[in-house]
Amino acid sequence: MTRYHVEEATKALCDLNTYFESSRNWNDVWDSDIVKQKWRELWLDEDMDDTFPISKWWDFEKPTMFQMDQALNLWHRYLFIFSIPVPEKIPDVFQASHHFTGATYGILCKVKRQCTLHIWDHCISFRELTNFMSSAVSFDTPFVNSSLISLGLMGCILLEHHADVVLPCAAYFNPGWEIELGTAEGVLEHRKTFARKIDPVVNGICNMERFEPIEKVKTDKPTAVMLSHVQYIKDIKNAILAADFIVNKWGFTDYSLHIYGDMERAASYSTECQELIASKGLRDHCVLKGLGNPSLVL
Repeated sequence: MTRYHVEEATKALCDLNTYFESSRNWNDVWDSDIVKQKWRELWLDEDMDDTFPISKWWDFEKPTMFQMDQALNLWHRYLFIFSIPVPEKIPDVFQASHHFTGATYGILCKVKRQCTLHIWDHCISFRELTNFMSSAVSFDTPFVNSSLISLGLMGCILLEHHADVVLPCAAYFNPGWEIELGTAEGVLEHRKTFARKIDPVVNGICNMERFEPIEKVKTDKPTAVMLSHVQYIKDIKNAILAADFIVNKWGFTDYSLHIYGDMERAASYSTECQELIASKGLRDHCVLKGLGNPSLVL
């Protein structure tokens, strides 16, 4: 995205909100035949500037009419926040806790009411989105996923760019993503200029006494512990493959890996992890232990 694209997309979102400020019904408009027809024409256009024409897509990327309607329906839902008129009087600060389409309402508030826009994050929305929209995880078609990834990327770049201050939950890793998204990989402004508005607010623990270091090690052999939900985004399989390397290639046969976390949130992924453990002969070394008390586990 160039600066022109940012300005164009910002104006489009503001115009979208303005269009629905009167009595127009969000669902009726998005479900109308004229909107569906125009949506199809735009995706099928061979001569639009700065686009990769559909004739050059891979065959598996090309959508059916039903899949085009599916993607439109999801855009309709993800952008629903823009159906809400911006109040005449709002607080001086709009603070969003992520940078996806729902948070872009903060851009409206900044443009229309001149408030300050703060973006706090726990995770990087674009990274999570592309993980969950990948063919490794998603059951949707490539076209549907690609259209949502495009929408998500636009939202992330716009939010980071328009934010007055960016407040990641960690002083490392997250800021690197924010710099690349907020500058469109150095196109919109210098990376170091953007970095000046990043001010980490790290996750705090108010009751530190619950996490006092133990005085005596309770395990009798080297033990690594993971504490998270057992799901794709946490990359549990990579930890299991690391254990395979440690135990079966390097020969540290006293190594153990204990994995704590909800195994029902992504039951199929939990099953795949158990199958991986069995296939690598790691039943005595890797254990999925289910939910655990964090202070005791750590």
